[in-house]
Amino acid sequence: MTRSLSRRLFFMVLLCVLSIWSSMVAFTWWRTIEDIHQVFDNELTLVAQLLEVATRHEGAERDISDYETDLNRSGVVYPLVFQIWSDDHRLLVRGPKAPTEPIAPLDLPGHVDSHFGGHSWRVYTRQVQDGKYLVQVARDHTDLNARITQFVLNVVKPMLLALPLLAVLWFGIHRGLHPLHDLGRRVGQRGFQNLVPLPEQAVPTEISALVKELNGLFARLQGAIERNRRFTGDAAHELRTPIAGALIQLKSIELSRTPEEREHAIGQVRLALTRLNHVVDQLLTLASIEPERLRTEFEAIELEDLATEVIAQQHALADAQGVSLELEAEPGIGLVANRQLIAILLGNLLSNAINAAPRVGWVRVRLRRTDESVWMVVEDNGPGIPDGRKEWAFERFNRLPDAPVGGSGLGLSIVREIVRLHQATIQLLDPEEGTGLCVRVVFDGKNSPILSES
Repeated sequence: MTRSLSRRLFFMVLLCVLSIWSSMVAFTWWRTIEDIHQVFDNELTLVAQLLEVATRHEGAERDISDYETDLNRSGVVYPLVFQIWSDDHRLLVRGPKAPTEPIAPLDLPGHVDSHFGGHSWRVYTRQVQDGKYLVQVARDHTDLNARITQFVLNVVKPMLLALPLLAVLWFGIHRGLHPLHDLGRRVGQRGFQNLVPLPEQAVPTEISALVKELNGLFARLQGAIERNRRFTGDAAHELRTPIAGALIQLKSIELSRTPEEREHAIGQVRLALTRLNHVVDQLLTLASIEPERLRTEFEAIELEDLATEVIAQQHALADAQGVSLELEAEPGIGLVANRQLIAILLGNLLSNAINAAPRVGWVRVRLRRTDESVWMVVEDNGPGIPDGRKEWAFERFNRLPDAPVGGSGLGLSIVREIVRLHQATIQLLDPEEGTGLCVRVVFDGKNSPILSES
């Protein structure tokens, strides 16, 4: 089931609006009732004060008995019920529709709530002339509540009329999400090969992060496609030659007329297959370097231990070439990296250095740490690489004319990919003394979180 962001946002905003609206209505209702009760209590007090004045006057003239008669003859419809009692609780005067019994206890002065005659009353009792008379004024709660309800409804009605205007809110949300709909439409209309970054100008702040992430994804996909394209082209280019050579030599074996010719052709086939096997291994290594996956496999490694293992693996090749291997390492150099790839990096540099070194030559690995970086240096005393070809040597399948037979021209390309994955730097330098090549890899702790505390 497709979930609509517009509908979700609308209902969330609607819920917030209704919550706020309900709170406002409840507060308005409560506050209005409180204020109206206060107004009506003041009204009871005011009427009682007026009755007090009249009672004092009639009592002074000693015609209090005619008071009620005069009130009933006036024909005035009084909204309130009132009574006047003597200090010995005799009813002296009562207004129209007033009962003959006290509406509330006479010994409770002030405002009280009372139940009498099946009704609820709000009653105010006031003493007159030092308690000689008691005045009671009351209002029926039924009438009171009806008036309060009507008043509150008159206050709330404008807020109720605003509810249909929520349709405007829906329209505003729908229009506000138009850039997101437009982004989805533009991405949906793209072909699978269109990985051009989306424009980031004039993009709303809320989706700018999404656009940046999409552009980052497009860039990563473009890089993966380019890597696959290069791998396919490189594999086709580099595998064609040894395979063709091996086929030719197999044909030579069939046509050979002497054991020497047959043995020579078999040796050439063996050499071609050995080179083919090396090229396939290097190509598979290059194809397996996937930055997004391998960055999740970083771990803390001890460089001296790793270098010792890699040098031990290269001893057979070095002994065959008559090359001595040396390791100079400061103790306790730690690095957070992909252990397998660092081993491949150092192995390729050692293999290149051993093949380049003269017989009875040497290859030296140096590991050192500065305040903010770790250095891995591989040196040899071979012929070196001319300055004009140092950068060129990193390109795939580029091999120097005097390079040993059997190389693939991929070793330094693989090293550079591993260096990039670890956000490090690599330099091909001339040694300070004599001939040879100095390869320096620097893992910088400022640019990436790969340097550990040792």
